[in-house]
Amino acid sequence: MKQHRLEGFLLIRSSRKNYHVVFNRYLSWRSITKILFSLYECVRWVVFQMKEGQLTLRISKKNNKDKPKILLKVGKTDKLIKDS
Repeated sequence: MKQHRLEGFLLIRSSRKNYHVVFNRYLSWRSITKILFSLYECVRWVVFQMKEGQLTLRISKKNNKDKPKILLKVGKTDKLIKDS
Protein backbone atom coordinates (compact mmCIF):
# COMPACT_ATOMS: atom_id res chain seq x y z
CA MET A 1 0.00 0.00 0.00
CA LYS A 2 2.78 2.46 0.88
CA GLN A 3 4.94 1.55 -2.13
CA HIS A 4 2.16 2.47 -4.58
CA ARG A 5 0.64 5.28 -2.46
CA LEU A 6 -2.79 3.63 -2.47
CA GLU A 7 -3.98 5.55 0.64
CA GLY A 8 -6.45 2.80 1.52
CA PHE A 9 -8.36 -0.17 0.16
CA LEU A 10 -11.17 -2.64 0.78
CA LEU A 11 -10.77 -6.39 0.34
CA ILE A 12 -14.10 -7.85 -0.75
CA ARG A 13 -15.19 -11.47 -1.19
CA SER A 14 -17.77 -11.73 -3.97
CA SER A 15 -18.16 -15.51 -3.82
CA ARG A 16 -16.46 -18.58 -2.36
CA LYS A 17 -13.17 -18.27 -4.28
CA ASN A 18 -13.47 -14.76 -5.75
CA TYR A 19 -12.04 -11.62 -4.21
CA HIS A 20 -11.79 -7.97 -5.29
CA VAL A 21 -9.80 -4.99 -4.11
CA VAL A 22 -11.22 -1.47 -4.24
CA PHE A 23 -8.59 1.28 -3.97
CA ASN A 24 -9.27 4.68 -2.41
CA ARG A 25 -7.57 6.59 -5.21
CA TYR A 26 -7.69 6.30 -8.99
CA LEU A 27 -5.06 4.08 -10.60
CA SER A 28 -4.53 3.59 -14.31
CA TRP A 29 -5.08 0.16 -15.86
CA ARG A 30 -1.33 -0.03 -16.38
CA SER A 31 -0.60 0.70 -12.69
CA ILE A 32 -3.12 -1.89 -11.50
CA THR A 33 -1.72 -4.64 -13.72
CA LYS A 34 1.85 -3.74 -12.72
CA ILE A 35 0.92 -4.14 -9.03
CA LEU A 36 -0.92 -7.40 -9.62
CA PHE A 37 1.78 -8.90 -11.87
CA SER A 38 4.23 -8.37 -9.01
CA LEU A 39 2.20 -10.90 -6.99
CA TYR A 40 2.70 -14.42 -8.34
CA GLU A 41 -0.69 -15.64 -7.06
CA CYS A 42 -2.50 -13.03 -9.16
CA VAL A 43 -0.87 -13.61 -12.56
CA ARG A 44 -3.55 -15.92 -14.01
CA TRP A 45 -6.34 -13.60 -12.90
CA VAL A 46 -4.57 -10.52 -14.31
CA VAL A 47 -4.06 -12.19 -17.68
CA PHE A 48 -7.75 -13.12 -17.80
CA GLN A 49 -8.85 -9.58 -16.82
CA MET A 50 -6.54 -8.00 -19.40
CA LYS A 51 -7.87 -10.34 -22.09
CA GLU A 52 -11.45 -9.40 -21.16
CA GLY A 53 -10.52 -5.72 -20.83
CA GLN A 54 -12.35 -5.20 -17.58
CA LEU A 55 -12.11 -4.97 -13.83
CA THR A 56 -15.57 -5.57 -12.40
CA LEU A 57 -17.22 -6.09 -9.05
CA ARG A 58 -20.71 -7.53 -8.73
CA ILE A 59 -22.74 -5.57 -6.16
CA SER A 60 -25.96 -7.57 -5.97
CA LYS A 61 -27.13 -11.17 -5.63
CA LYS A 62 -26.60 -13.35 -8.70
CA ASN A 63 -27.50 -16.99 -9.36
CA ASN A 64 -28.06 -17.76 -5.67
CA LYS A 65 -24.75 -16.12 -4.70
CA ASP A 66 -24.75 -13.69 -1.80
CA LYS A 67 -23.89 -10.01 -2.11
CA PRO A 68 -20.17 -9.26 -1.84
CA LYS A 69 -18.87 -8.84 1.73
CA ILE A 70 -16.14 -6.54 3.00
CA LEU A 71 -13.43 -8.65 4.63
CA LEU A 72 -10.83 -5.98 5.34
CA LYS A 73 -10.71 -2.18 5.39
CA VAL A 74 -7.24 -0.58 5.48
CA GLY A 75 -6.26 3.09 5.48
CA LYS A 76 -8.37 5.96 4.20
CA THR A 77 -11.78 5.45 2.60
CA ASP A 78 -12.65 9.10 1.90
CA LYS A 79 -12.28 9.28 -1.91
CA LEU A 80 -13.12 6.54 -4.45
CA ILE A 81 -14.26 4.08 -1.80
CA LYS A 82 -16.70 6.64 -0.38
CA ASP A 83 -18.01 7.41 -3.88
CA SER A 84 -18.66 3.75 -4.79
